[in-house]
Amino acid sequence: MRELKHLLSPITIKKTEIPNRVVMPPMGTGLCNPDGSVNNALLAYMNRQAPSGAGLIIYEIVARKRLQLYVWNYFNKHPG
Repeated sequence: MRELKHLLSPITIKKTEIPNRVVMPPMGTGLCNPDGSVNNALLAYMNRQAPSGAGLIIYEIVARKRLQLYVWNYFNKHPG
Protein backbone atom coordinates (compact mmCIF):
# COMPACT_ATOMS: atom_id res chain seq x y z
CA MET A 1 0.00 0.00 0.00
CA ARG A 2 1.23 3.49 -0.81
CA GLU A 3 2.40 5.68 2.00
CA LEU A 4 -0.14 8.37 2.87
CA LYS A 5 2.32 10.79 4.48
CA HIS A 6 0.18 13.90 3.88
CA LEU A 7 -3.11 12.47 5.12
CA LEU A 8 -2.78 13.81 8.65
CA SER A 9 -0.97 17.04 7.77
CA PRO A 10 -2.81 20.38 7.63
CA ILE A 11 -3.88 21.96 4.37
CA THR A 12 -4.97 25.54 3.60
CA ILE A 13 -7.72 26.10 1.05
CA LYS A 14 -7.94 29.79 0.21
CA LYS A 15 -7.86 31.32 3.71
CA THR A 16 -9.21 28.32 5.61
CA GLU A 17 -6.80 25.96 7.33
CA ILE A 18 -8.03 22.39 7.70
CA PRO A 19 -6.16 20.41 10.38
CA ASN A 20 -5.86 17.24 8.27
CA ARG A 21 -7.06 15.79 4.97
CA VAL A 22 -9.59 13.37 6.40
CA VAL A 23 -13.08 14.25 5.11
CA MET A 24 -16.42 12.93 6.33
CA PRO A 25 -18.77 13.12 3.32
CA PRO A 26 -22.42 14.20 3.62
CA MET A 27 -24.87 11.51 4.65
CA GLY A 28 -28.65 11.67 4.45
CA THR A 29 -29.69 10.93 8.02
CA GLY A 30 -33.27 12.13 7.65
CA LEU A 31 -33.00 13.66 11.12
CA CYS A 32 -34.19 17.14 10.11
CA ASN A 33 -37.76 18.37 10.48
CA PRO A 34 -40.32 17.39 7.80
CA ASP A 35 -39.92 20.87 6.30
CA GLY A 36 -36.16 20.30 5.92
CA SER A 37 -35.09 22.61 8.75
CA VAL A 38 -32.55 21.78 11.45
CA ASN A 39 -33.78 20.37 14.76
CA ASN A 40 -32.24 19.17 18.02
CA ALA A 41 -31.78 15.60 16.77
CA LEU A 42 -29.71 16.79 13.80
CA LEU A 43 -27.67 19.15 16.01
CA ALA A 44 -26.98 16.26 18.43
CA TYR A 45 -25.81 14.11 15.50
CA MET A 46 -23.48 16.88 14.35
CA ASN A 47 -22.09 17.26 17.86
CA ARG A 48 -21.36 13.51 18.02
CA GLN A 49 -19.42 13.70 14.72
CA ALA A 50 -17.32 16.73 15.64
CA PRO A 51 -14.76 14.89 17.85
CA SER A 52 -14.22 12.18 15.20
CA GLY A 53 -10.89 13.68 14.14
CA ALA A 54 -11.97 14.43 10.58
CA GLY A 55 -10.47 17.68 9.35
CA LEU A 56 -13.57 18.53 7.30
CA ILE A 57 -17.14 17.40 7.92
CA ILE A 58 -19.72 18.07 5.20
CA TYR A 59 -23.30 17.85 6.44
CA GLU A 60 -26.45 16.86 4.62
CA ILE A 61 -28.87 19.14 2.84
CA VAL A 62 -31.25 21.22 4.92
CA ALA A 63 -33.83 23.57 3.44
CA ARG A 64 -33.44 27.33 3.63
CA LYS A 65 -35.70 28.12 0.69
CA ARG A 66 -38.70 26.53 -1.02
CA LEU A 67 -36.57 25.14 -3.91
CA GLN A 68 -34.20 23.43 -1.46
CA LEU A 69 -37.18 21.89 0.30
CA TYR A 70 -38.51 20.60 -3.04
CA VAL A 71 -35.16 19.00 -3.86
CA TRP A 72 -34.89 17.49 -0.37
CA ASN A 73 -38.40 16.01 -0.61
CA TYR A 74 -37.75 14.68 -4.12
CA PHE A 75 -34.62 12.78 -3.11
CA ASN A 76 -36.26 11.38 0.02
CA LYS A 77 -39.11 10.01 -2.12
CA HIS A 78 -36.80 8.77 -4.90
CA PRO A 79 -33.63 7.45 -3.19
CA GLY A 80 -30.62 6.29 -5.15
